[in-house]
Amino acid sequence: MTTADWIKRRRELLDAASPAPLHFQRWGGQKNQNGDYAESILFDARGEPLVYELSDVEGELIADARSSLPLALDALEAVLARHQPIEHGPNTGWVGEPWDECRTCLGEWPCATVDAIETALAGGCRECRQTDGHHKLDCGRRF
Repeated sequence: MTTADWIKRRRELLDAASPAPLHFQRWGGQKNQNGDYAESILFDARGEPLVYELSDVEGELIADARSSLPLALDALEAVLARHQPIEHGPNTGWVGEPWDECRTCLGEWPCATVDAIETALAGGCRECRQTDGHHKLDCGRRF
């Protein structure tokens, strides 16, 4: 899946979801065995209940993600818009071997910024380029 496809899918999910902002409300004065308030509810922007009995952490995460994800996608698209390839080849008057460079970094394409984004969205490690959940022996990083 390309980065553009990944972003598009998240936008589709957001468009199909309840409108933002979502609100999480802790109900009841008793905490359960997990330390969460009993009968906590997630509400949509109109105040209609969406989900009952969520844990405090899960409810807060879902409510926050509904408002934060669009902002994160906007930021990601803004970064990627700045990091686009410039072609150097016969069509541009370049007489050497054709190559592309990043118009922002002025280094080889894909630049480190685009490479890090694409590797992370693929679920991999940008240090050793592994996407199977395992690292090369000398990487030392974790997913």
